[in-house]
Amino acid sequence: REGSSLTSLGIGWNQLSTDSSTAVAEALQSPACKLQRLGHWRNDLRETGGRAIATSLASAHCCLTELDIGWNEIGPAAGLAIAKALASPYCKLIKLVAGNNAFGPAAGLAFAEVVGSKTSRLEHLAIHMNGFGEAAGAAFADRMPVVLASDDTGAASGSSRCVLEELFLNSNAFGGDALRCFAEHFRAANVARERNEQRQGEAEQKQTATVGGTRPGGLALLNLQDNGISQSDAESMVRVAGALCVETLLL
Repeated sequence: REGSSLTSLGIGWNQLSTDSSTAVAEALQSPACKLQRLGHWRNDLRETGGRAIATSLASAHCCLTELDIGWNEIGPAAGLAIAKALASPYCKLIKLVAGNNAFGPAAGLAFAEVVGSKTSRLEHLAIHMNGFGEAAGAAFADRMPVVLASDDTGAASGSSRCVLEELFLNSNAFGGDALRCFAEHFRAANVARERNEQRQGEAEQKQTATVGGTRPGGLALLNLQDNGISQSDAESMVRVAGALCVETLLL
């Protein structure tokens, strides 16, 4: 509707048809649509609706900052399109919940590229239960140096600090090898932070951590549960993660 002031809409679990769900997704591209938050879970979006979501997210007119499209059987092709849309300079999302959509390995690799990218505004990303597999798991692990970097360690490598704070990757069949890669990056991140603290001094480090009310890098929460990790590897990850790089680690 022209001149609509509606900014938040929850229509989840309403047994909408795929056509109706797709129509909602397409409406997000309209200049008249001012929606910032949309709950659209369990509404049978499937591939057609998922592609419409992807097109909308990459549209200059789309105002969405929070989106929940979990449990919609979106599938691999549309899942890949959504991951690529997140890299668009027009995408304004800071929160995306898209669990249990059978995105598959190729989409998993694309989502991994988005995590920690300079263009992404995402602070909360939940893409659990999507069958990403081992290769995508390793790709997410390889993004950890960027995700876990503090302001100063990030600046030293020529990159801006990642804004991502919560990442849900549980139940994606990563396997033990990928999870051990996570542990190695945790260990390296902690070593880098300890060196940085020693160089700057405790007082300056505290000042840096509180400027603008932001956290000094790292993740507030990382969920890696149900990914085939052994008990010994889990214990090792807990030891090396530490509060410096991950405040809450779920295994």
